[in-house]
Amino acid sequence: MKNQKFDDYIISRLGSDKDFATEYLNSALNEYSKDLDSDALALSIKRLVKAQGSVIDFSKVAEINREHLYRIFNSKAVPNLNTLFKIVLNLGFKLEAKPILKEKKC
Repeated sequence: MKNQKFDDYIISRLGSDKDFATEYLNSALNEYSKDLDSDALALSIKRLVKAQGSVIDFSKVAEINREHLYRIFNSKAVPNLNTLFKIVLNLGFKLEAKPILKEKKC
């Protein structure tokens, strides 16, 4: 029950605060780049989608099969690059590349 309340809070905040949603997605993508944990990334994307309304409505707008979205959200599928871009763009974001800053060795 605690997890559901936390999810509800996060989803509500994501839907009402674009800056928070931006930071949330950037953080999720940054963590994914470090650990390649597609389950954690899928959960973050699921919350962002739910913050905009229903998965059914989002799937129609994004032109992504609803069942495929549910498989992604339930860790039964990993989105390909095309699907990930469609999701991110339809959430109102874009993906950008940044150089990786490497620490200098002394």
